[in-house]
Amino acid sequence: MLEGAGGNILIQVGDKELLMVDSQYVPLSERIKNAIISLSDLPISYLVNTHHHGDHTGGNAYFKSDETVVIAQANAINRIEKENNDRAALPEEAI
Repeated sequence: MLEGAGGNILIQVGDKELLMVDSQYVPLSERIKNAIISLSDLPISYLVNTHHHGDHTGGNAYFKSDETVVIAQANAINRIEKENNDRAALPEEAI
């Protein structure tokens, strides 16, 4: 667990990939990425947002990549879309 400025971030390190739960605020993204690298050099395969608040979704656009799929519940995606003008921050998959 990485303790954050709002919510916390869960990092689950597997044999071949890494799961991240929540992404914090965007200004913290570089520090978070460095903390993750200190734990593992595996790619972040999945980033799961627990809900729509910025302290859980702010770094989505930073972490979203060809390697990383951002996932959230459908209602959370709708709320993120309404509250955030940055389309890059939207999760790609609904659960």
